Amino acid sequence: MISLGPLPIMAILALACCGIALGLVKWQLRRQAPPVPRRGADVAFWMLLWLLLAARAGFVLTRMDSYASDPLSLLRFADGGFSLPWGIAAALLYGGWATRSQRRLRAPLLVSMSAALALWWVGGWAISAAQREAIVLPEVALQTLDGRPTTLAAHRGKPIVLNLWATWCPPCRREMPVLARAQASQSHAQILLVNQGEDQATISHYLQTQGLQVRDVYLDPGMHSMKAAGTQGLPTTLFFDANGRLVDAHMGEITAPVLQDKLSLLD
Repeated sequence: MISLGPLPIMAILALACCGIALGLVKWQLRRQAPPVPRRGADVAFWMLLWLLLAARAGFVLTRMDSYASDPLSLLRFADGGFSLPWGIAAALLYGGWATRSQRRLRAPLLVSMSAALALWWVGGWAISAAQREAIVLPEVALQTLDGRPTTLAAHRGKPIVLNLWATWCPPCRREMPVLARAQASQSHAQILLVNQGEDQATISHYLQTQGLQVRDVYLDPGMHSMKAAGTQGLPTTLFFDANGRLVDAHMGEITAPVLQDKLSLLD
């Protein structure tokens, strides 16, 4: 399973971690005697915000060449491009500074943040393991743009990037040039663009009007690929090794730096 309804399951896990961090620090502070000022929960909130912003900044700074071609993608936090060590360092630095005159806050904050990070790592590992076990390269009947029947099994033997998309989907449209450039610039992995639920005329018209030079475009009129992947949202991008085993999954718009990171997992 990649999503619960329209939400990526990893986004739900991230929200749960934030909620646990804030709830746990409030619970600990209420139990202290004498009670600690309410400011502890505010510090926890700002620590989480600094973690998010610094993790994003760290990811961007180490991939500036990739972001230079599309500066607006810097703001697309939903692409999942974060560097957790940068975020943890920033959160700890802010927490130490913010509690310099109230050191009693430090232990509850450290325990709360540690619990949230532990849940993130353990939960992320469990979700990834479950996805790798449940999702395999879909054995669904597809069509080429010229109407010939085919299956994804015909592409076994090389790593596969399986992108599920539709022309009516704004994030799909935004990421299509990224996928087109990746198709043209690398040959290690096959990037397969499997349209969900639309006909040949609609797809061809979209590609022509947008001037997109892409290959390996396939039709999945019954949207069986989405069902096989356990996703209810588009776009979804799945990364399989040469044996058809899932290596990683991404739900939502994918930017060039994140795509490059995930392609490196297939090396």
